[in-house]
Amino acid sequence: MLTGAKTVLRKATEADRRGVYEWLAHSDITPSIMGPPRFPEHPIPTWEQFCADYCPHYFDDSQPGAGRCFIIASGGNDVGVVCYNALRANGMTDVDIWLRSEADCS
Repeated sequence: MLTGAKTVLRKATEADRRGVYEWLAHSDITPSIMGPPRFPEHPIPTWEQFCADYCPHYFDDSQPGAGRCFIIASGGNDVGVVCYNALRANGMTDVDIWLRSEADCS
C-alpha cells in the first residue's frame, strides 16, 4: 500500500476485478476514452475481452513482472485504478489509468 497526502494505492484483488471493468467500460467517462462515435478504432471491451487482457495476475500477485493493478482511493472511496503492464527487458512498462466517474476527475 502506498499512502499520499490525498490518495492511497492498494493492490487490487479479484474482488475488485468486476468494478474495475465497469469503470472502464460502462462509466460516464467511457465515451471520452473509447468506443464509437469518437473512437471507433478502440471498441469498448466485453467482460470476456477485459478478462483476457487483464488476466488474474493483475489482481493476485502471482506474476508481478507480467503486470499488476492498484486501486486508487481518495477520502476513503475507491475512485480509480492504475495498472502497469509487462516489464520489458529494459525495465520499462506501459501504465494504464482510469477513474470511476467524471465526478472523480476533479
